[in-house]
Amino acid sequence: MGERLYSLAALAREIRARPSPTPTRLVAIDGCGGAGKSTLTQAFAAVCGDVLVVRVDDFLSRHDLDRWWDRLGREALRPVLAGG
Repeated sequence: MGERLYSLAALAREIRARPSPTPTRLVAIDGCGGAGKSTLTQAFAAVCGDVLVVRVDDFLSRHDLDRWWDRLGREALRPVLAGG
């Protein structure tokens, strides 16, 4: 199984071409600290044009390690996927 290497523009086209029940597409970028997630996200958003970037860092807290995912879903992901 060979790796597939994409330009960011090609990746954006492929994501847009996939079937979706709504016009909203959710793209998650994950990786270890210092891996370049923010840099990749910024470049990908520039290629895609009109996008909303939600950073998990805005929700993650050392004081609330058990409930940050629920808050991210409630305050960001659900409204975005519902068109808000």
